[in-house]
Amino acid sequence: MSAWLFGAFAVAAAAATGTLRVAHPGMYLVALAALLVPAVAWGAFLNSLLMFSRDSPFLYTPLDDPLWFVAGVRLPLFALPVWVKAIGLAFPPTTSLTVLRGALLEASGVGELSGELAMLAALSVALFALTAVTLRIGEWHAQTSGSLQLF
Repeated sequence: MSAWLFGAFAVAAAAATGTLRVAHPGMYLVALAALLVPAVAWGAFLNSLLMFSRDSPFLYTPLDDPLWFVAGVRLPLFALPVWVKAIGLAFPPTTSLTVLRGALLEASGVGELSGELAMLAALSVALFALTAVTLRIGEWHAQTSGSLQLF
């Protein structure tokens, strides 16, 4: 609840101060989709891994904090080395932030963001596919061994 309240407050405050520069009101929906769909895909993938793990923090900790670092959430990407930027492209928040910045702050339209949106769509499809594969392997293992601990 607090994240949604913060989001609504932040958009209202940015709109009131003139910080937002949106090309079209429909770009709010594009920005929302660019944020939510990859987040759900990444969350589903992580949960599919964590569901069959004996020790979830063992997997979660090395995946979570580096994600925020290489995605440009804690530091802007231009301040990071090229190899960190390359790794960051494999994670959804990197491109989601680019789309949000373009859609809400730079008045970019869908055409200008089409490359980033296509990359987000491909990454989301790949994550959903990996999630399905991981769940099928875990289900097969559970049926054959009687244990949910895949690794």
